[in-house]
Amino acid sequence: MALLGLLAAFALGLALAVGSGPDIAEDLWRDLQVSWYRYRLTSGSSGAIYIMVAGFLLGQGLFLTGRQLWRGVLRTMRGHFAMLDAARDLATGLPSKFALRSFIDRTIGWARSDPSTRHVSLGLVRLRGLGRVNKLAGVLRGTELLRTLAREVLEAAIPPTVTGLRRLWARLRLGPRVILFSSSPPSRCPARWSGSTFAIGFRGVDARKAYFVVRDLTTALQEIARSAYPKSELTARGALAILGGKAVASDLAQGVETALGAAKDGSVVVAHEAADGSAAMLEEFKDLQHVPLTVDSSTAEVHEEEERPSVGAIVAGWLRGWGIALACLGAVPLVLMIGDKGGEPATIFPWPDNLKEVPTYDSKGVSSVRLLRSSARPLSDGTWQVEEAQAVQLEPTAAHASAGIVQVRLTISNRSSSAQHLTMFDITVLDDQGRQIRAEPKYSLRYEQPLGARTLGPGERWSGWLSFRRRDATIKALVVQPRRGSRLYLPFS
Repeated sequence: MALLGLLAAFALGLALAVGSGPDIAEDLWRDLQVSWYRYRLTSGSSGAIYIMVAGFLLGQGLFLTGRQLWRGVLRTMRGHFAMLDAARDLATGLPSKFALRSFIDRTIGWARSDPSTRHVSLGLVRLRGLGRVNKLAGVLRGTELLRTLAREVLEAAIPPTVTGLRRLWARLRLGPRVILFSSSPPSRCPARWSGSTFAIGFRGVDARKAYFVVRDLTTALQEIARSAYPKSELTARGALAILGGKAVASDLAQGVETALGAAKDGSVVVAHEAADGSAAMLEEFKDLQHVPLTVDSSTAEVHEEEERPSVGAIVAGWLRGWGIALACLGAVPLVLMIGDKGGEPATIFPWPDNLKEVPTYDSKGVSSVRLLRSSARPLSDGTWQVEEAQAVQLEPTAAHASAGIVQVRLTISNRSSSAQHLTMFDITVLDDQGRQIRAEPKYSLRYEQPLGARTLGPGERWSGWLSFRRRDATIKALVVQPRRGSRLYLPFS
């Protein structure tokens, strides 16, 4: 699932980078802005309280949603960390009995798909006399001996044909994280079973190889222990249990414990089913001791099912976690709908064509400022054609350098063979200092037939007014850029 999520994120990022994804996302964002400004204009001053309440609910809903999502992430991470802690034996560094049980359960599930050819094996090697080492040399020396033996068990879990860097990689794959969570676990899993008993679980390894590994490991551990403490009379014995795919983990553990109890010092006992064909290959070892193992096939397929909660309990738990957050988010459009009065904002009109001067008011009194009218030549890029562009602005003076709203009359048509989307934020103006100025929604949405956000069909034309709030410089050009790679630059004469 994590891989699928990464692939989906990569595909989305690729679409946003090279496809039409950025244009679609930008159009949606600009449409949302137009809708928001239109709502503020239609709701009036009395709608401010509804906007404040909706903003509060939106913030609370996003906060509670983020907190709930983060709790789920933390819960998953804590569960993984707890399992990893339980799956590692701190004294020896080997996987613990919990990790080995998880490995066996997964291996049994793998073997059940073809129980006639797939088998599960578990080998144990127990060292006797370690208590005498603890008494004579101390517990610290006994722990050091266990660590030395654990390194030997780890090496025994890697086939001798694996050398060099591949052997280093094989050691890394024997860690608890790979054993618990990897989709392809290793074929052998070393672990510390209990005390001075070590174990190796086998997945898809034939009986002869498994027996050789357990026999050689038993001999190696006994030699290492005796060479380290010759006077302690340390001995080792081994056991191997081989079961088919119809067995369960408890049968495997019981069989290997039974075989280990019947084993003598320095020997290995094999426990297997009477009808198991995998143990037939061990018949060549005449002196090998066998212990029959009986598995009840009627109980082998029984799995304990957890009691499923009722539908009411599931819904109640879901509402406790997500109910308040979803209620806050769901109430946001409801509050905005209540505050929406509908209709259109009050209409404003552009300056008349015969108007030459506009009176302005400041601290010095009333003065008149001349209007400047400039136009741009028609321009087309194959998709859009600007048929008319005229700007009306106040003449900049020392007293009114930044005063006034720039009104632009625009006539634009779609010359392509498909529908095209256009918003008022796709149209900007440039001043003498090269600054780009967006349309002023407070005025641009109040003209007759405002542009806002609309889709023009093939051959369809829009003609109307837009307003821009300039700074301390005159407007020199109009820029129409509805899409990436489509940019019309129209300088005003």
